[in-house]
Amino acid sequence: MGSTTGDGLLQENLLNILLLFPAGILLPGLTGRKLKWWMGLLVGIAVSSAIEISQLLLCRGLFEFDDIIHNSLGCMLGCLLGNRMLRLVHEK
Repeated sequence: MGSTTGDGLLQENLLNILLLFPAGILLPGLTGRKLKWWMGLLVGIAVSSAIEISQLLLCRGLFEFDDIIHNSLGCMLGCLLGNRMLRLVHEK
């Protein structure tokens, strides 16, 4: 395996993390309260699973389990950032 292949895989994984990151940021604002990290993870799992299953059923793209993991991680990280942003808004 050359470095180009490894770099491509890293890029794909980072892009999958970024895919649901904005959704995670929005979650605390939509609910109006701080959310636990695992709630962001569960939302990410649900949304990403729906995307992957629809790709499988509609024969559009590939069903990849690791995409679910990386998308969910991105949603969770976004939720943590959204919690901090919500706290800053409430402090002002």
